[in-house]
Amino acid sequence: MTLSIQTGYKSANLTTACRCGAHALHSTYRWLWANPSGSLKAMSRDLKISYACAKQRSSRLKRRADISRRCPECWSPSLEGLTCRNCGVELDTPILPEGVRFGETSPVHTIQMLNGLGSVTNYGSLGLTYGARNVQHLAERPDDSFSESCKSRLWQELKEVFPDDGVTEEATRMLVKEIAEFRCKYPGLVRKKGVGDQLVSNVVARLALRYPALRRVTG
Repeated sequence: MTLSIQTGYKSANLTTACRCGAHALHSTYRWLWANPSGSLKAMSRDLKISYACAKQRSSRLKRRADISRRCPECWSPSLEGLTCRNCGVELDTPILPEGVRFGETSPVHTIQMLNGLGSVTNYGSLGLTYGARNVQHLAERPDDSFSESCKSRLWQELKEVFPDDGVTEEATRMLVKEIAEFRCKYPGLVRKKGVGDQLVSNVVARLALRYPALRRVTG
């Protein structure tokens, strides 16, 4: 049975008109981003449009040449990585209940290899032959087996399309966000069969909206 896990991104009311001047595509983009495992039938119901219209909008959206720069919140072509220069939304920031401060879980900055300073060793600066992320995964003992398992699944899926390091980094950051939000909402379901796969699927589906190459993974 496929789990329907909708965590994370919260946008404005999807049924209200946005202020971007491109209401049809914008509302479609916001819905798809907020519901990465949702069907076109569900989208047509939520947006109060016909199934044929939902299918047409989704197709038009994916054909846009500038979709990788479009922000799902404000629709401005101002997205740099996962941060919008126009509205300031950060798509990799977990949305947690008040009182839960995600930043406090980050490790303390320490001196790293090559005298670097940071909370995470910069393996990319070492000129490794087999890829920084794979070596990091093998070199560092995981403190969180569930997160590490999800990351391994994500990287395995991304191997099919060989995205550049920037896209892989975005995907990993979004996965960390998904895991944090899911744990906060459903702490007792983290070990449930299929949860990790669905969280990874959510991340890939969101990034596939922006990067056409990743649609081979979701298709």
